Amino acid sequence: MNQILLDTNVFNDKLLLKSVKIHSQNGNVQAFVNPVIYLELGYIFRVRHKFHVFKKVLEEAAIKCISLSARTAEQASHLAIDFKDDPRGAHYFFRDCLIGATALENDLVLITANKKDFPYLTKKWTPLEFIEIM
Repeated sequence: MNQILLDTNVFNDKLLLKSVKIHSQNGNVQAFVNPVIYLELGYIFRVRHKFHVFKKVLEEAAIKCISLSARTAEQASHLAIDFKDDPRGAHYFFRDCLIGATALENDLVLITANKKDFPYLTKKWTPLEFIEIM
């Protein structure tokens, strides 16, 4: 069974979400978000008064929210060091570092539209790669 972490930016891809749902129901995939992703998406859906839609997507595709641990946060702070000299500042990358650290700490494949934002991950697929591989 493939265990995947869905990045915030893939939740607008209806074909991906349909594929995740089918593969989850067939027992081929276990999908997760972490609290950072949940917060980002939850906020977007709440502002649009569609939080119930977000909850329905998670439920139908059996997407679970995986916890962040102190170890994951420590790993994220280590990853952020690589961005200290970026003109945007390391803080710009904190959310992505928490997402990447979640994938690393839990041995998950990250599904993201922005693979370049996670140079330290070897296990990352775009939505199209996920659909083609699965």
